[in-house]
Amino acid sequence: MRRALLGLALAVFVAASPAAGALPVWVTHASYEGLVGHRTACGVRITTTRLATASHYPCGTRLTIWYHGHKARVTSEDSGPYVYGRRLDIWDATARKLGFRNGHAFGVRTVTFVYGWH
Repeated sequence: MRRALLGLALAVFVAASPAAGALPVWVTHASYEGLVGHRTACGVRITTTRLATASHYPCGTRLTIWYHGHKARVTSEDSGPYVYGRRLDIWDATARKLGFRNGHAFGVRTVTFVYGWH
């Protein structure tokens, strides 16, 4: 029961958000993907300059991610994460753009995201 409630709290569906108008917005946990140089499930290489993320959404899905006033427009370039309660693995450049300290190895952060570039 506790685990189910925790999962529900990590992926809350909000009908409207001031940041995105009336679009559906997800609040979830995100982690860091640090496999620079490796090929992804979508066939691209993970770099330190590409604004991208790994997600459960199809390759090429555009997402806008917010974290404490910072915004990053990214593309889903890999599958994953494979940890309960997480929907995104943030790449290095995306982490820097969102204002995470040093842009790498930040642990798990709570972010907001919406489909499309806004």
